[in-house]
Amino acid sequence: MKKFKFTLEAPLRVKRILEKQQMAELAAVNARLAEFRRELERLRDALDFQRRTYLESVEAGRLTAPEMSLWSVGFKGMRERIALQNKKIETAEGERRRIQRKLVELMKERKILEKLRDNQMAEYRLAQKAEDAAVIDDFVSSKIHREGNAHG
Repeated sequence: MKKFKFTLEAPLRVKRILEKQQMAELAAVNARLAEFRRELERLRDALDFQRRTYLESVEAGRLTAPEMSLWSVGFKGMRERIALQNKKIETAEGERRRIQRKLVELMKERKILEKLRDNQMAEYRLAQKAEDAAVIDDFVSSKIHREGNAHG
């Protein structure tokens, strides 16, 4: 009997490759997300420092009206940077969810193909056993027939 060959081996290989690609994309997005979150934390810390410094200056009476106006502009700019960073995080999280859904779908498809391969392998083995049994039966029958002719 010929060697086992899974009829859907090529699609299975493609699914595995695509799954690896999606895993790599997921890792890249997770790394970007971690970096975006670190930057957000840094921005929040900077804003907190700005607020403390501003309040200390106000309490000490060291600020003039124009200086207070400059502080206000600085606070506004920092809040805008934080909002932009939050938007980057939100976008990256959406991308991560999309990749995760695609990865789950690819994994399901790969598992289905692997199950089909296992089923085909089981059928192949059954056919192989049946063929082996038939060859043995033919051999035994042939030998008995020859021995019967030799004695008769």
